[in-house]
Amino acid sequence: MTVSIGMVHYQILDTIKESENPIGAIRLKKVLDKKQLNLSEAKIGRILINLEEEGLIKKDGSNGRILTELGYGKIIEYEYFYKSKKYADKIMNLINCTNKDDMIFHLDAREAIELKAIELVINTVPDNDLEELRAILVEQMQVLYNYKEKKPTKSQGSLDYKFHSTIIKLSGNPYLEAIYQLLRCSEEMQLMYEFIAGQGCIEEHSKIFEGISERNLEEACSALKKHIGDVKNECITYWENKRILEKYL
Repeated sequence: MTVSIGMVHYQILDTIKESENPIGAIRLKKVLDKKQLNLSEAKIGRILINLEEEGLIKKDGSNGRILTELGYGKIIEYEYFYKSKKYADKIMNLINCTNKDDMIFHLDAREAIELKAIELVINTVPDNDLEELRAILVEQMQVLYNYKEKKPTKSQGSLDYKFHSTIIKLSGNPYLEAIYQLLRCSEEMQLMYEFIAGQGCIEEHSKIFEGISERNLEEACSALKKHIGDVKNECITYWENKRILEKYL
């Protein structure tokens, strides 16, 4: 397994912190070997010199190295980074799942984010900036007409994404937008939604837009909850039908 240089530095600093006494390269290697981090004494020695030059550790006479205050701070920094990476990896694993429970949880998270975004849009965005949403609705209507006339130009799925992500963007909150885009970045998940829920979402989008444009928070949020709720029900029905088919086929 490849270990990043940052993880190596973290493990060495953490080992020095855990040691009750100053520690040198020989004893440090023995401890790191137990942690499945196999480094030569020569490499450990070079790393110790680098860490000392950075002011993270210092020599305690001829006894070995100890941490400096800067070193303690660096450990906290590393711990925060690796904890953040752990949860980022967990989110990426979750959003690439397409089973029933994960899709429902995914929709719950989307709903919570979009409800707050709608509140911010209603309270802060001027009427002329809402024209972007109106234009998406017009495009959806044209696409639906083409679909019924058997002249498909693009999928409603892409426009559904465009409508909802525009609400998030208009909210002006970069954290909501970043989290929302992360939730929507699984292409497989989006294809599953489109396959399960089909083409029909214009009426619900229109009600959401109407609530926003009329500055009616209750109406807009109610329309969004119904919209997301309908998709949840479609997901539940799909997975139930799939279970029955698999049982008897």
